[in-house]
Amino acid sequence: MVQVENEYGSFGDDKDYLQYLVKLARSHLGDDVILYTTDGGAVGNLNGGTLVGSDVYAAVDFSTGEDPWPIFELQKKYNAPGKSPALASEFYTGWLTHWGETFAQTDAMQVASELDKILSKNGSAVLYMAHGGTNFGFFSGANTGENASDFEPDITSYDYISGFILYQSVLPYHTGIGSTLTIPLVHDRAQVFIAPKSGNQYGTLTYVGAIQRWSSSSVIIPNSISFQGSKLLILVENMGRVNYGHFIYDPKGILSPVLLDGTPIRGWRIYPIPLRNIMQLQRTNRILNSVDLEFGVKLSIGPRFENNLEIPVGGPIFYSGLFNISSAYEVKDTYISFRGWTKGVAFVNDFNIGRFWPSMGPQCNLYVPAPLLHAGENHLVILELEKENTKLEVNLVDTPDFTCGQQLKQSHFVK
Repeated sequence: MVQVENEYGSFGDDKDYLQYLVKLARSHLGDDVILYTTDGGAVGNLNGGTLVGSDVYAAVDFSTGEDPWPIFELQKKYNAPGKSPALASEFYTGWLTHWGETFAQTDAMQVASELDKILSKNGSAVLYMAHGGTNFGFFSGANTGENASDFEPDITSYDYISGFILYQSVLPYHTGIGSTLTIPLVHDRAQVFIAPKSGNQYGTLTYVGAIQRWSSSSVIIPNSISFQGSKLLILVENMGRVNYGHFIYDPKGILSPVLLDGTPIRGWRIYPIPLRNIMQLQRTNRILNSVDLEFGVKLSIGPRFENNLEIPVGGPIFYSGLFNISSAYEVKDTYISFRGWTKGVAFVNDFNIGRFWPSMGPQCNLYVPAPLLHAGENHLVILELEKENTKLEVNLVDTPDFTCGQQLKQSHFVK
């Protein structure tokens, strides 16, 4: 069996598109392969995502805990008579977690009981998933609620591309009382910085605050740095593309005018920051003392730049260093704990192991599988976007940890 679309009926109903996929699949696979679609077990989803009257089998999925057999009866209406075996093509053995939510956990006995309701009557199910996983890099994905602003980015450890864009302009005037900078529409999280102008010079880059798609849309620029001609920099993070539902078209970046006290700011320069070839960055600071890789080891990061300049307060800033593994026998899976750090991205040997955001939670640790490591020197790079760990250290630990964050909420996302 080969699936040609997944839950397309949740947001689309273009039959020409579906028929094109079928034609394309047949051209490569021939006529002996069963082609199928999967859609949620409701009339609207199945109307949009199936090809009634064709030889494409329509499978269904639904929330674990729903009564499966009325949904399997509905499924028959979208398949040829006698050719609609009951199949739950995504039987959820667990659930996803968004940043700021309590870690999603399911009871094994309950899952087994719900699965038995299908199997005991000769139905079939595809377990999604047999075990969890980690989204390395920026592949975490996201969901939305009732509107596109109700944005819910997934944590790193879930099996579901994104990066950063830098916008640069100048402040057009100085109000004398501080100004309100507003971005009505940004996808997904913007950090605002000002380099105040003094004569022909620019002062230290100052972090003003964050504007987030799901909450605030403005920040106040203090009077002390809001001089005419001061550099304005906005670092926008793409926190994951929506991959389900009506808001699946999810462009990223600043999607509206940037307003200073209601007046648009113009004259922008835009720089993509793909974060590739991260090991080619000039080393700004290093992990002190090479150590063997073992659980519980603390990797301390030097408190100064190599040129002995003090590290500026707050991010974004790269931390870079080396740790040593004494032999190939000692190369094992591990986790890096980011407790005490704020928000950022980590790289091991030029491989993006994902986002950390322990201040939001619930995920504290990032998984580092053994194949990313090797005997000898291994390179760790941390991009901290806001405030670094005051001790400038990370810990190697042997277990995952989903207990970070202070005000975690319950997930309300359903398919």
